[in-house]
Amino acid sequence: MPAGFITSFIIPLILSLIITPWVIKFALQINAVDNPGGRKIHTSVTPRLGGLAVFSSVVVSVGFIFVLFPELAAPIEAVAWQTYIILFCFLSIFLLGFWDDLNSLKPGIKFGIQFIIAAAVYFAGFKISNITNPVGSGMLNVEMIDFPLTLLWIVGITNAFNLIDGLDGLASGVATIASISIFTVSALEGEFLIAMLALTMAGALVGFLRYNFSPAKIFLGDSGSLFIGFSMALMSIQSTTKTSTGFALLFPMLVLGFPITDTLISMLRRFLGSYMPERSMGKSKSLAGKIHEMFTPDSSHIHHQLLSLGLTHRNTVLLLYFVSAFFALGAFAVTQVQNFEVLLIIGLLVGLVIFHGLKKLRYREIAIFNNGMMLPIYEKWILNRVLFLGLIDLVFVAASYTLSYKLLYGINPSSVQFLNFEQVLIMVIFVQLFTFWITGLYREKIKQ
Repeated sequence: MPAGFITSFIIPLILSLIITPWVIKFALQINAVDNPGGRKIHTSVTPRLGGLAVFSSVVVSVGFIFVLFPELAAPIEAVAWQTYIILFCFLSIFLLGFWDDLNSLKPGIKFGIQFIIAAAVYFAGFKISNITNPVGSGMLNVEMIDFPLTLLWIVGITNAFNLIDGLDGLASGVATIASISIFTVSALEGEFLIAMLALTMAGALVGFLRYNFSPAKIFLGDSGSLFIGFSMALMSIQSTTKTSTGFALLFPMLVLGFPITDTLISMLRRFLGSYMPERSMGKSKSLAGKIHEMFTPDSSHIHHQLLSLGLTHRNTVLLLYFVSAFFALGAFAVTQVQNFEVLLIIGLLVGLVIFHGLKKLRYREIAIFNNGMMLPIYEKWILNRVLFLGLIDLVFVAASYTLSYKLLYGINPSSVQFLNFEQVLIMVIFVQLFTFWITGLYREKIKQ
């Protein structure tokens, strides 16, 4: 298989290097360009159909590879109808982005079509049905909610790459690192088809980076960022189907850690920012309005913030490459361990890095926690809500019991054969919350 892997990288690399200059000329001829101004950082007119080069390189390369190595096509020949649906979905997401590059679509239409495509993927058999069990071995079955979970994952990751596509070479470089990570672990797990597809994507992106890295001669555009994000989402789902505990869902969450983190932080700071006096004056203070503001585009993504702190365009991109590589390394480490304590340490380390990085970014919206502006929210929606207090108590009781259980019996599992963790946990939660209620704790309001 080494020859197949080498071919899977070299063919798309060469094709991308050849096709991209042609796409640049084509985009200029049809005026598919990105003009400077507004939230844009670039200062010159730049073609934005880079997705056409990446998509074409990947599609042609996969065709060549299946001809040269027919054994790789065997797994998909057994499920031909599913293959046709997935291929149609890939084409659809690319055409959606391509059309948006030529004629800007409304966000509602773009999201709606993406959810339809994600639903088609789900019914074709690509779904998240198992996630890592945080308190034991094996996996947790989530088939009851696998439909919304799969749709949110696909649409979320697809748009996460669209959101980070704000600097020359950023989204394509991060996707390259993620693709190489997926290739490495998939190859080790024997998922050769996914490994080949991931390496093909990496080859096409490396060739494209020749023209996309700062100063960029062409941008990915929505045709590229949506196609890449969609590909990452599907490959990460498929990679979790035949793997060990530490790999299920936790691996793709880490390997795509940077775009996920940027998306979640953007939503959080926009919501918190809606409570800042200078932003809320004259605007609707309804909860629906604040939620809508979470999805309003702005110029304060992580890469924007790093630029405002004095980093150069190129250094910002290189730093975020390093961050993505750190997440990828953590993802690989997760796949190599089966120990809950080690997984917990890795999770805490990643969390500490994110927390420290967030402080360094100096977001004013995040500082809202330290200046008392959130107090009205606590008073109105939290401190006077018995249900919320009960929910918080439930979380802490469950977490305390789980950690105590692990500390007491993790070393010698044979000593807990007579215990049923889930049943005892439910009983502990019920007794604890009933005790709080009967003693009158929830009849009093917390006062300043």
